[in-house]
Amino acid sequence: MIGLNRVVSRTESRGQTKSSMSSPSPSTTPLLKGQSVAHLLAKKVELHREQLLRAAAYDCGIPRKVTNSEISRAIENLEAIPQKMKPRKGYERAAGLIPCNAAPLLFSRLAGAAAATETKLEIAFSSLLTDTSAVFEQITEELGDHIRIAPPGHSSFLEQTQGNKNSNLIFACGSSKIGAHLARNREKFDRIVFDGPCGFPPAVALKDTDPHWAANFVTKRAFLNGGQYTLNPKRFLIHQDIYDKVVADVVKIAKTLKVGDPLDPETDIGPMNKRSLKGFLNAKEHELKGLKLLTGKVNGAFVSPHVYEAKNNHVMETSVFAPILILEKFSGTKEAIERIRNSYYGNIAYIFGDLSTNPQIREDLEEDFGVVQMNPILFRVSQNDFRYGGKKGSGFILTKDSRGHWSEYRGPYLHSEIFQREFQFPIQ
Repeated sequence: MIGLNRVVSRTESRGQTKSSMSSPSPSTTPLLKGQSVAHLLAKKVELHREQLLRAAAYDCGIPRKVTNSEISRAIENLEAIPQKMKPRKGYERAAGLIPCNAAPLLFSRLAGAAAATETKLEIAFSSLLTDTSAVFEQITEELGDHIRIAPPGHSSFLEQTQGNKNSNLIFACGSSKIGAHLARNREKFDRIVFDGPCGFPPAVALKDTDPHWAANFVTKRAFLNGGQYTLNPKRFLIHQDIYDKVVADVVKIAKTLKVGDPLDPETDIGPMNKRSLKGFLNAKEHELKGLKLLTGKVNGAFVSPHVYEAKNNHVMETSVFAPILILEKFSGTKEAIERIRNSYYGNIAYIFGDLSTNPQIREDLEEDFGVVQMNPILFRVSQNDFRYGGKKGSGFILTKDSRGHWSEYRGPYLHSEIFQREFQFPIQ
């Protein structure tokens, strides 16, 4: 995509994929328990750090500093999960679909939970992650039947998984179309975990908050990895009394972020992958048209932070994985909360200010959003104890009980929980 040398050739990648998908011989498959699997993976990920950095840059233009942080957190996850979990009965087999962003992190969570529950796991990365997938094949090659890497591409993997009825549990990130497909074909599985679209995650700066603190956190979080994480805030509602100060800070910080070569250690935002770029350009011509652009430029696949100003309530019901932040002014707290609740999606909301005098507002937010971050200082979504999962149109968990009855749950969860067969999510 950006003229980098191949990390692993496509021919080699395909050859490894065929090998990894073949039935492992009992004599060559190591007899490993959960902690051994996880610790071996942690060591292998570290050994392949440089390959993963280059693969992410080539596949999707992800900056070196971003992937490097993801890899470090992934290693922490693999080393910590088995030590914290008590032995639990897992599913016999599980399947996981990993998207193009945060691949090392999500791999570590799924692989760590599978190792701790001694669940056999098969993973397919996004079709955009050809080289990343090949590197993870190398990382898992010693694990035999414990963890396998399927050829990249979600559609073919879904067809294969449903056709052979090999997986009891499936975890998938993706569009509403994928979620609807899984729900229709639920009888193929015992549990379905769908991490769905994010829409435009909101942040709200109330009158009593420090404007510089809120502006700094939201801006840096919004444009982390070029706004291509599901947890990037993309809509920033600001109280009218601090609006001008916050806007000035947001624009100033946005202009300091470096856009360029993803292998440059100083780069904050690399070139956008073709899918995200297409979605951004489409939104720029439609949903974003008419908004006031305060800063932002496009140079081919390189897109600098785009900060827009909306004069009225601007609700976007599409997920756009791009460096976008829309600023809105409000006059009252209830007005702001009503605005952000008026959305089909509900994965996360960031609130800056004091809601202690009105606990009902916090309850209302938690009713509509899977995660509500109050006055965040640091953001460590990579931590194992971070519960993540959306409400409304942002995801669901379907579980079949021993009688064949299905229950549905929408809300936050730990990846370690979804692999435990006996774990019961609240019935809603």
